[in-house]
Amino acid sequence: MANFKSVGNVVSILYRYTQIYLKETLSDLDLHGSGQIKIVLTLSKHPEGLSQDKLARILIVDKATVSKMIRPLVQNGMVERSVNPDDKRAYIVKLSEKALANVPEIKRRTGRWTQLMSRNIPPERMDGFFETMEIMLKNAADYLKEGNIEKS
Repeated sequence: MANFKSVGNVVSILYRYTQIYLKETLSDLDLHGSGQIKIVLTLSKHPEGLSQDKLARILIVDKATVSKMIRPLVQNGMVERSVNPDDKRAYIVKLSEKALANVPEIKRRTGRWTQLMSRNIPPERMDGFFETMEIMLKNAADYLKEGNIEKS
């Protein structure tokens, strides 16, 4: 088993390095942590806003986690939260003007990290990498949806 390679381990290490980079490069924009960055970038694709429930499904986290991630964004003026007119028990969240103004810079800085990590890798290999990761994501999601996790 000396040649065993764990995708999870490699992805986990890349994730940790990414956290360090994002914390250092985006703190001046009132963003602290990848969860907040994911929320801002996701909401930037939905200018009309999203329900917190829909946002949780997109980010593959529970509603309580989304609520915790949104709270500081509301407090620092990056996100606006309002009662959903179709369901008074739910909230709609959308980006503030402050956040909208920062989205191009956030995308530039996060894109820079991808460029730094992938330097010296030919574009066709990166394309293949992303294709492979998409297949793996689908396989993992399908397996977990089937609910047949084996315990051994």
